[in-house]
Amino acid sequence: MNPDLIPLLQTAVEQAFNAVVITDARLHDGGPYITYCNPAFCRMTGYAAIDLLGHSPRLLQGPQTDPLVLQHLRECLHKEQFFQGSTVNYRKDGSSYLVEWNISPVRDAQGRLQAYVSVQHDITARVRAEQHQALLARALNATQDSVVIADQRGQILFVNQAFEALTGSCSDEVQGCTPTFLQSDEHPPAFYARLRETLARGESCQATVANRRKDGSIFHAAQTITPLKDEAGITQHYVSVAKDITPLVK
Repeated sequence: MNPDLIPLLQTAVEQAFNAVVITDARLHDGGPYITYCNPAFCRMTGYAAIDLLGHSPRLLQGPQTDPLVLQHLRECLHKEQFFQGSTVNYRKDGSSYLVEWNISPVRDAQGRLQAYVSVQHDITARVRAEQHQALLARALNATQDSVVIADQRGQILFVNQAFEALTGSCSDEVQGCTPTFLQSDEHPPAFYARLRETLARGESCQATVANRRKDGSIFHAAQTITPLKDEAGITQHYVSVAKDITPLVK
């Protein structure tokens, strides 16, 4: 390696957004032991570098740390293989966080193992957001009303199970489509034009619509379409909630 690059690499690791920790290669006597950690690793764990150097990364483990992940980690270290996994770790103050990390063996020119380098990410916010989205999807699927969420161009992002049951079209079929495929010939063009004009003004609209199922049959629905706006008041999405009133229309 060009010696001139070494200070640059050190600076890059020091300033890296991702947490980086290096340990020695000792797997006995409680090792491996931390020989280097960058500021991002200290911020993630709440420990100062002086608290970490010379200690095993085990000090980050706790009651909810997955033993199966740790077993796989140990197996990879003993085989001098690459490791990747995620589990719960603990900061210095005792609070937990979800970490995703990989460990790579570092060898010298003769191929002898010298150290392990690990790059780590705190994925707590991402996992919680995914859990929140999953909970929202379950809640929307629990309702008996048809729910459609579309982007600002009207392209469908989500439909619930009630929509699938009502229309006969499954989620995979309608993703990326606009709801115009549901339109029947029972409304004049002016009817749909009024709906579009109302939504273009950023207002909610309500209507009783006659739509067409996948099999061609007609169903009637009491529908509300609401624009969802960002902090600047610009419409980013639309949510449509429709109740099947076909039995009431004779």
